[in-house]
Amino acid sequence: FFFSSRRRHTRQRSVSWARRCVQETGYQRRVHGILKLKVIDMEELKGDPISHTVAPVVTGSSVLGLKYNDGVILCADTHACYGSGRKFKGFSRMAKINERTAMTSSGEMSDFQAIVEFFEEKNLNDCTQEDGMSFHSAKDYATYLSEWAYYRRRKMDPLYNVSLVAGFDAKGEKYLGYIDQFGTLLEGDFLVAGLAHYLCKVLLQNYSKPTMSEADAKAILQECMKILVYRDARASEFIQFCTITKKGVNIEAPIEIPTTWGHKQFIYETNEVIRSVKTSQTSQHV
Repeated sequence: FFFSSRRRHTRQRSVSWARRCVQETGYQRRVHGILKLKVIDMEELKGDPISHTVAPVVTGSSVLGLKYNDGVILCADTHACYGSGRKFKGFSRMAKINERTAMTSSGEMSDFQAIVEFFEEKNLNDCTQEDGMSFHSAKDYATYLSEWAYYRRRKMDPLYNVSLVAGFDAKGEKYLGYIDQFGTLLEGDFLVAGLAHYLCKVLLQNYSKPTMSEADAKAILQECMKILVYRDARASEFIQFCTITKKGVNIEAPIEIPTTWGHKQFIYETNEVIRSVKTSQTSQHV
């Protein structure tokens, strides 16, 4: 940085600004005001380090949500994976925010727990203060989470989650929102996160309707989760439903999806390259 010698006050401001840069960034001043990099001892940084989540560790797989005639329903499995292994069983990814709002998430489970804890505290403060600035609808929480995710992304410390927020808006209409780690907010009659984007959206688009019954909605979601169990290595056959109606939020007990692993293709066909060879050998034996 070069300082002006024509105006004294300009030089003084530049010098003070440069000194602040030295204090905050670890640079030191050289001759003629030019700054050079200062060698920082790593031992100095061990006292109070700043740690950011650089990659998800304990993660959850796909989540799904859709509207039906009485409200909105969410579905997720009950496993959390450590890396590629399904380590934590019986892990509920459903959270009740208030009587009109619930949410679920895929991705990093510690970030999901932090979001739920913050929203529960926010709802409690709104109920106790009664100052007219309360979040009561699902759309309010989805919008807030979208802004928060975008803020964390700009700080290079993102929330590694894709969340579904479901419930009713301020007008009493059914609401379903999708928020990703970049702060993107989407709304629709059905939304998915995770590998379900590639395997389940066509099924939901063809068979789901906002006017269908709760039983039909559960049947469609159960079929989607069965597809994920077969195709997603991190999906589990134990799933959980959460229904949000005008009567309130109901997080149901986990159920097990019936699966069959005795298909001939599972036994004999183990590689796409040798599929034709295995198929011909299987037909000869049968």
